[in-house]
Amino acid sequence: MLPPKSVNRYTFQLYFDFSGYTDMAIGLGLIFNIKLPQNFDSPYKSASIIEFWRRWHMTLSRFLREYLYFPLGGNRKGSYRQYANLMITMTLGGLWHGASWNFVIWGFLHGLALAGNHVWRLFGFRMHWLLGRIITFLFLVFTWVIFRAEDLHQALVMVKGMLNIHNIGIHVSYITPNLPAGRHEIIVLFAIYIFVSLSKNSSQLKQQLTPNWKWALAVSFCLIIGVYGLNRVSQFLYFQF
Repeated sequence: MLPPKSVNRYTFQLYFDFSGYTDMAIGLGLIFNIKLPQNFDSPYKSASIIEFWRRWHMTLSRFLREYLYFPLGGNRKGSYRQYANLMITMTLGGLWHGASWNFVIWGFLHGLALAGNHVWRLFGFRMHWLLGRIITFLFLVFTWVIFRAEDLHQALVMVKGMLNIHNIGIHVSYITPNLPAGRHEIIVLFAIYIFVSLSKNSSQLKQQLTPNWKWALAVSFCLIIGVYGLNRVSQFLYFQF
């Protein structure tokens, strides 16, 4: 069984890990005069699952659209065929991450959500952007559990735990070792989500960047912090894919 701490923080661990990796890849590419496409655009700010897949792993989304969704017929053969194509595309996209039923179910659920989102729009329904963000984020947290689990049994155990209101909380021993886990610690998760929602991403900051001594000082500080943390082993999560 996975440690509760690793399960609870996975939603944001994956987010910051992937975001940082994308920035480093783009920056290293520019050093060699290679311009890589943007691949990450604050996906947790999405107010719908459709918007999420326009912001998360953008190169993979384009690949799935160009080489699976469009060849299957896309939306050119009616609504029902479009929904089926979305579910097939996302299910195969889940399988792309690994030969496991967990990934297949994760992809299927995202395909189902995309189809449902299109039906919602087809009927002309509207939703406040804030409510849309909350619902989308909760769906992502739920599906990341399935994505993260080592097998279906483990996924079911974790999902049951999430649905138990008495288990609400996040283990923060890696932040405050002396603070016991409890329901009040949901504040930590909420604070992180607010930070992600309100902060500008690296692409937005780059557009406003005017190189000066302040930026040089900030970069130097980040490098010092990075060197200080070299004694800690933290493997990039996407290495396994």
